[in-house]
Amino acid sequence: MRTLGCDLGNPGALVVLKEIDGDMPQPVFWREWTKLDLHQLYTLVTAVLDEQGPIDVAATERPFTGAGDRRPGVGMAQRGKHDLVKAACECAGVCFLNFPPQTIKKAATGNGRASKAQVAAIIGRLTGLRGSDHLTDAAAIAMTAMARGGK
Repeated sequence: MRTLGCDLGNPGALVVLKEIDGDMPQPVFWREWTKLDLHQLYTLVTAVLDEQGPIDVAATERPFTGAGDRRPGVGMAQRGKHDLVKAACECAGVCFLNFPPQTIKKAATGNGRASKAQVAAIIGRLTGLRGSDHLTDAAAIAMTAMARGGK
C-alpha cells in the first residue's frame, strides 16, 4: 500500500509512505516547501500521483473552519488547498480522506492532545524522517490514512 500525506500549510510538505510486508511504512518520497500558490500545489500533487504511483489513498488534515484563528482568509485558504488536493486525487482515481488534527495526533501518539514535538519525535523514530514539523505532520497524516486502510 502506498499512501500520500499532505500538510497544506505555507510552509508545508507531502510524504509518500510505502508499506512493505506488514513492516513499518517507509517514506519513498517527500517534498517540503516554503510557499506554493494553488497552481504550483496542484502541479506538485498531480506529478507525485503520476510518478510515485500507484497511490492507494491520499489524505490531508481537515481544514480549519472555526473562529479561533483571526487571521483574514486562513480558513478559506486552507479549504481551497484541501479542495484542490481532493480534486487532483479524484481525477487520478485515488481515494481521498481528511482527518481532524486530534485524530492524527491520537493515531501517531495515542493522545489526541499531543504536542507537535511529540508527534514529530514519534514519527521521526518510526519513519526515519528528519526535518520540519511539516514533514513529520505529512507523514503522520499518511500513517493515519494507512492505518485506517483507506476508510
